[in-house]
Amino acid sequence: MSEWTADVDRRIYKGIEVGLNRNFLKSGDTVVIITGWKPGAGSTNTMRIMSVQDVREKEHLAPITGISSVPSFHKMPTEFTTVSSDENQFNPEEESIPRFF
Repeated sequence: MSEWTADVDRRIYKGIEVGLNRNFLKSGDTVVIITGWKPGAGSTNTMRIMSVQDVREKEHLAPITGISSVPSFHKMPTEFTTVSSDENQFNPEEESIPRFF
């Protein structure tokens, strides 16, 4: 299994773990995962349909070691705009989030 494939699987398991912890998911739910078959843009062509299992407290994949690629941070902007703490705040009385469960 390549490092990239293992990393994608770790992200899926972490997403399921977060969903379980926040009660968005429960064991037995079905999730659809869209991913690419290789790293990079333009390769998103794979759909996985999984039944959620409780992944908390379980080691599904070995820890990442010997990573040969590092994210490219040199393309990140050097200046960021500041947003006031009053702007872009979610107000549940004004907006609602659709619930599907």
